[in-house]
Amino acid sequence: LVRENLKIHQVRNVKATYSVECRSDLKQEMREISCCVNTVGEDGQKHILYVTRDFDWFDIGNAIGGLILQRCRLEDAFFLGSLLE
Repeated sequence: LVRENLKIHQVRNVKATYSVECRSDLKQEMREISCCVNTVGEDGQKHILYVTRDFDWFDIGNAIGGLILQRCRLEDAFFLGSLLE
């Protein structure tokens, strides 16, 4: 992850849709979060971080962890968020 490939935009709100399929029954839930990342470009190397004004460090740690780790687990997001705070 290099600085030239990451842009940060402040937005009013971010909503995430979570989906779980259990025995062919699809359940979806929409939640407000304070940060998410979108990968853009043909090579998948450019990223846009969308952050709300009143952000949560956990959400930021989770978004960045998703970029730099193969798999970002709960404790990874907490750890990264605490380092950034």
